[in-house]
Amino acid sequence: MAADPPVSDAAERRRLVTAGLAFFGVLVVLIGLVAVFGGGSGDERETPVTTEACATDDAACRAAQQSGERPGIIPQPNEGHSPTDAGEPGGWEQVALFFALVAGLAVIVALVVRSTRRAAGRRTPDPDAPHSDPPDRDAPGRAPVSR
Repeated sequence: MAADPPVSDAAERRRLVTAGLAFFGVLVVLIGLVAVFGGGSGDERETPVTTEACATDDAACRAAQQSGERPGIIPQPNEGHSPTDAGEPGGWEQVALFFALVAGLAVIVALVVRSTRRAAGRRTPDPDAPHSDPPDRDAPGRAPVSR
């Protein structure tokens, strides 16, 4: 595989800014499309005016409330039912979305690491810095080193 040609810092910066602007432009367009075609009718939901947990004619609920075993809004572990619809919590759509997000983050991290390593490889060494490379053992004029 051929190595990429060296890219200047200004060109790299320009490419990153262009990619960022393109990303945010697409994001704005998508948000606009959802706002326009989202189908939100704006109708208010009808909610009961009462704040009682039990209906007035539900004797079993009232008895449970008065005995101290109040029905809770938040289900306890192992209560309820397994998901029947793909969009319910724990359904395959939600699990797939989780793994898609994790995979997307992994791709982003991998691209950042790769870009950082390429940039570090393109840096030119300082000519005034002392070299820490060991001398070449087979350089002309030197006797071979035996171990």
